[in-house]
Amino acid sequence: MNYERTYTTDHGRTYLNIRYNAIDDYLLINWLGYISPQFVMEGSNAIIEAAVACSTGKFLSDKTSVQGTYRKTNVWLEEDWFPRAMDAGLKFGASLLSENIFSQMSSKDLEERVKGGRLTYKNFKSMNDAVNWLKDKKSI
Repeated sequence: MNYERTYTTDHGRTYLNIRYNAIDDYLLINWLGYISPQFVMEGSNAIIEAAVACSTGKFLSDKTSVQGTYRKTNVWLEEDWFPRAMDAGLKFGASLLSENIFSQMSSKDLEERVKGGRLTYKNFKSMNDAVNWLKDKKSI
């Protein structure tokens, strides 16, 4: 299945790209630049739509290009998005950390918040490590 969606701000700046990797059965999500709470919410909801459309239970969230913090949305992600994502069939999420310290702090906070849930979510510093971890997981 071929699936790719790009999301832009009102000013035309791309902040999110979602592609399906059919070979390894996961969504590759590329977040770009500064991500406002509104864009985190809109983009995260788009991930659920993509997971349903592609019938996959795995995603890799590449945040290497993210600038700044999105920590304010972590409560929403924990309490609202993660339960809906699990209901939609998502079971494994890998997050590739940004070099930006504030973005790293947000990612690490989110990982701690959702530990032990039905959706296993883990941060990585290397794309290879994240991909290999996802390949090892069975989403069905």
